[in-house]
Amino acid sequence: MLAAALLGTLFASYGILKPLRDNVGQYFGRELLPRIWLGTAVVTVLATALLGAAVSRFSRRRFAPWAFASFALVTGATWLGYRATDGQHGFWLPAAFYWWVSSYLMVGLALFWGMMADLHGPTAGKRWFGPIAFGGTLGNLGGAKFTQLGAERLGLMPLLGIAVLLLAAATGLCVLLLARTPQTGTDAHAQSRGVGGKWWQGFAACVRSPYLGGILAYVALQTFASAVLSLEVLDAVKAHFGDDQPARTAFNASLDFWTQTVTLGLQLLVVGPLMQRFGTGVALAVQPLAYAIGFVVLPFARGGTFLAAIACFEVGRRSANYGLAKPGRDALFTVCAPADKYKAKSVIDAAGFRVCDYVFGETTNLWRKALARVVGSGIGAAAVVTVPIALAWAGLAVGLGRMQARRASAAADAATPS
Repeated sequence: MLAAALLGTLFASYGILKPLRDNVGQYFGRELLPRIWLGTAVVTVLATALLGAAVSRFSRRRFAPWAFASFALVTGATWLGYRATDGQHGFWLPAAFYWWVSSYLMVGLALFWGMMADLHGPTAGKRWFGPIAFGGTLGNLGGAKFTQLGAERLGLMPLLGIAVLLLAAATGLCVLLLARTPQTGTDAHAQSRGVGGKWWQGFAACVRSPYLGGILAYVALQTFASAVLSLEVLDAVKAHFGDDQPARTAFNASLDFWTQTVTLGLQLLVVGPLMQRFGTGVALAVQPLAYAIGFVVLPFARGGTFLAAIACFEVGRRSANYGLAKPGRDALFTVCAPADKYKAKSVIDAAGFRVCDYVFGETTNLWRKALARVVGSGIGAAAVVTVPIALAWAGLAVGLGRMQARRASAAADAATPS
């Protein structure tokens, strides 16, 4: 319950900050946004390296509360920056805000789910990661709904201040969670001394291990498809709402609200039984199949229905990610060594995501424009490329599920007395 509450509070803050960040991204536009993603990638890689160094040296009980407290402090500094500039903030403050919001949750979630993988084995992970993630989705749902209602009534600055308070509450819940965690087995090692090694160990592990490399490849394919769709959403929203920032923020929050509504049902009722019955690979494969179906249908939407169609697509792919793929991907790490649960996981879930965001965001505009001359439209070009990649991505998901099952079986055999 404490784990679900911590994740819920963390996501409630993000439910407020993400629509504000998306509003900033739409302000920058399609041509500039991929370059903004470069800054996000740099900040996330640096934060991942810092987390790797902290995990190596300090026990989880020491560095985890400080990590969550830093999230509140930096977000509070951003709030002060906006207050001080009084609307005359130019380029750097909005860019820094975008970089921070895009980075902090990735690193925070990698740390959180690393702790969860430490506390749960493969069987317990399949059973409990869905309900724990349900707490996060409930928080995100509340944050998104609050932002949707408050964007025009309260204004953007009070919303940012509330997000700071929520991150401070997450720090307190982290302390309570770790204070009540028993120190047994590998968990005792991680809590009392840290996992050892060097800060770059997680980066090297993703290259050496086929299993971790496969998870990184899954993330890379996900970020490719997400970058393609995100730019289509950006164009559709900007064309419909223009420069009306409160309306754009409310629309972004509405997307988040309906995403989390669908995700709640998937996490509470579907993902646990699905992974226990059919394995992790099936849960991981739903998201790429959703992309394949969506990009087949989307080119046929025209006129006023296009915004509605792309909004439904966005809700479907996000809920498949949060409700099925994310708990499944987190469960993959329950069969990994303690160092990989923290270091490699943060490399994959944080640095890997954001570096691929930039690479694919920067290149998508180029190949989309070139291919559009051949197929006749930008959305058609996106579909021609993304659909076959999504099908290959689904095949990789099934393969990862089989690899996890083999690792879990080998660990169980090794633990069984002869």
